[in-house]
Amino acid sequence: MTTGTATAGPTAPGPDEPPVTAERLAAAAAAAVALPSRADRAERAEKAVDRLRTEAVEAVAVTWVDNAGITRVKAVPLGGLVHAAQWGVGTAPCFDVFLADDAITTSAIIGGPTGDLRLYPPPPRRSSSAGFRPRRTCGT
Repeated sequence: MTTGTATAGPTAPGPDEPPVTAERLAAAAAAAVALPSRADRAERAEKAVDRLRTEAVEAVAVTWVDNAGITRVKAVPLGGLVHAAQWGVGTAPCFDVFLADDAITTSAIIGGPTGDLRLYPPPPRRSSSAGFRPRRTCGT
């Protein structure tokens, strides 16, 4: 999963954190991953949609593992996959400071749910749950 981040601006650092400096922000920006062009992402997604439609797939799971090691997921309907590949799927950057028990800590860079974290799904791999049927339980 490739991510991109845009925030409203740095927040005040916590008591045990170094101050937010231009150097720290520049280092974070330099660590960003380069994405293929929007047109290339759209073309690859269109091919994936055509293939997945023949497999009766209705949605794609966009998954990522957060900093606490918890797998998170957002579902994208198949009809929205091209748009998701072009523009990303939004989530809050506060997931970056969730702990393993879903408690939230602080960060000098991320101070709350403001801003936007964009998830750019790669073309879906060959794992499909097409044909999966949930079992009925509780005597139904």
